[in-house]
Amino acid sequence: KLRYHKVIIMTDADVDGAHIRTLLLTFFYRQMLPLVEGGYIYIGQPPLYRLGRGKKEQYFLEEEDLNAHLFNEASRILKIRADNTDNEIIEQENLITILKKLSVYSQVVAFLGRMNIWEDLLYYLLENDVHSADQFSDEEYVKKLVDGLSPEKHIIGDIRPCRWRPSCYEVDIAIQGQAQIMMTLGPQIPLINEYRTALGLYDDIKSLLRCSFTVLRGVQGADDKELPAENWSEMIKLVRNETFKGSHLQRYKGLGEMNPEQLWDTTMNPQNRSLVQVKIGDAEQADDIFTTLMGDKVEPRREFIQNHALEVSELDI
Repeated sequence: KLRYHKVIIMTDADVDGAHIRTLLLTFFYRQMLPLVEGGYIYIGQPPLYRLGRGKKEQYFLEEEDLNAHLFNEASRILKIRADNTDNEIIEQENLITILKKLSVYSQVVAFLGRMNIWEDLLYYLLENDVHSADQFSDEEYVKKLVDGLSPEKHIIGDIRPCRWRPSCYEVDIAIQGQAQIMMTLGPQIPLINEYRTALGLYDDIKSLLRCSFTVLRGVQGADDKELPAENWSEMIKLVRNETFKGSHLQRYKGLGEMNPEQLWDTTMNPQNRSLVQVKIGDAEQADDIFTTLMGDKVEPRREFIQNHALEVSELDI
């Protein structure tokens, strides 16, 4: 009875689109399982970014793809000098790797900042090798860690037994003059995925995190144009601005933001489109998530939230 051999799910590239995709996969899994088993269900992947320069257009499925293009272009047209080290130009073959790692670290800093783990505190924890929840089972260790924080810059509470892990200790910390920005320093910190990402990057980038930079761009018939950056974050912004100068970058939140020609060229044209075939495991996982989070039983939902709370990178409320 099958008349079409591709059933393609196309949703917006945001959280709502992911919800709709989960619902549709659950429907096909529960009501039309042979379509899933036969490999007839596909997910269309519209681009997330459009980069235009003049009449030329490029599309990128993921932010990682855009950054890869950005850093390749940057290594071609820019030179970067780390001013607080040996004042040497970073070699071109190393530049792309460094930019990628600093870009990931930038995303980590932004994410943890939303959890009131500010950048200076993150640097302090990384510098002191806070890497395991078990470290917080030693009250003397926690006291020594807290003693290393400047009382002129921080409001520091009393060390107490951890509320959710009684064998460990925790302490509340806030920034002087910004008491509303408070965080609890305890065994949950090393369990956060993004913090563990920062741990993995730290050895490779630590010499650059307290460093100023100069971005140099060649100017025809003249010396290189020098652009100072006070820190790594400013340097990344400069690199992006200089590399994309004269270009227009657009981020798509929904398919409706594209005009018909763009939608055809990027998402619907069989010669250009990107499709992912849904495997039975994908549908089973969607069904499990739907049952857990949307089902009538409260206990599985509570257990799921408790087990995965620290892994959340994007929360839609």
